Amino acid sequence: MANPGLPIGYVFSPSEEDSMEYLKRKILNQVLPSDVIPTADVYSCGANPRQIPLTSICVNSLTTCCSNWQVHTMANPSVPIGYKFSPSEEASMVYLKRKILNLELPSDVIPTVDVYSCADPRQIPLSEFKHGPKNEWHFFSNKREENLIKTTNGHWEENGEEDEIEDGDGGSIGFVRILDFHYSNPKDAEEGEEWYIQEYRVSPAYFTADELVDDSVKEKISNFVLCKIVCEEQIPTPKPPTNSSSDDDMADDEE
Repeated sequence: MANPGLPIGYVFSPSEEDSMEYLKRKILNQVLPSDVIPTADVYSCGANPRQIPLTSICVNSLTTCCSNWQVHTMANPSVPIGYKFSPSEEASMVYLKRKILNLELPSDVIPTVDVYSCADPRQIPLSEFKHGPKNEWHFFSNKREENLIKTTNGHWEENGEEDEIEDGDGGSIGFVRILDFHYSNPKDAEEGEEWYIQEYRVSPAYFTADELVDDSVKEKISNFVLCKIVCEEQIPTPKPPTNSSSDDDMADDEE
């Protein structure tokens, strides 16, 4: 399948298991789930990785092409192995705008959950979102205006300032802010995990005058967001080797 024709929001991001499936089929000369991986002798490209023909794989263009949408249902997204739903900022604005206008989504895979009413990130029904990369989930949610949002087991705190999102022509289409989660009791946190939300809200400038006539649309623009929830797993720092072996060697030498 040279061109899977997926709706916007999908990127080729194979897991380790997916990568093994592609490699096995390539070795056996079998048809690949999606024929998007070129063959190149990457180790012969000199000392500079930029000499590798990176432009020969262009699957990420699927995330920004807004024409010829194909709409899939949540129950049957028909996505080839290796593709995950991980929309760019611009694609996120497309989904949020169409949700606010009650229009059909390019791919109906984003559940609606009031994420800020959950006690902590682990209490969010993460299993309802099934199509993203590891440790990444997307939900439509009600917005909270506060920079510090308290929950039962901790709080979400805004990290830095809100950034503007522009389309390809430089027009304002939305905004994004990052909120980190902090547990009230650090013992409740899983070791090595850090949770944060990228919260997207759409700009009124992204709508036409006719679309803004409806008061319910204006209300949703102010109160409805798309949340990308991320769990970063920190790699533990290796412990320095103990001196027990060297001490034993010294003891043997003394004998």
